[in-house]
Amino acid sequence: MAHPDSIRAFGRFEAARAAGASTSTPPVEWFAGRLKRRAAERAARLEEARAARGPISAASVDAACEAIRTTVSRAVDEACAGGERADIERWNAAAKRRRQ
Repeated sequence: MAHPDSIRAFGRFEAARAAGASTSTPPVEWFAGRLKRRAAERAARLEEARAARGPISAASVDAACEAIRTTVSRAVDEACAGGERADIERWNAAAKRRRQ
């Protein structure tokens, strides 16, 4: 998405070109100012996000890690149990074939 300053600058460029005036690009200072403004906007958004999120405590990090560990452990256990069931079904099928 284009920055509003870029849109305005392009509008001025189009107007100058339509009027037959100079269509040179904006000065370097304008670009430097735009970079500074955008950096300030990013910093402000980051601060707002941090304020909304609140501080992160060691306890909340530990709780998140424990939740991940529990989920992964459960998934591994289910995968292993599924593998065992598949083995048992395969052994039963082989035994049935041998009996026939």
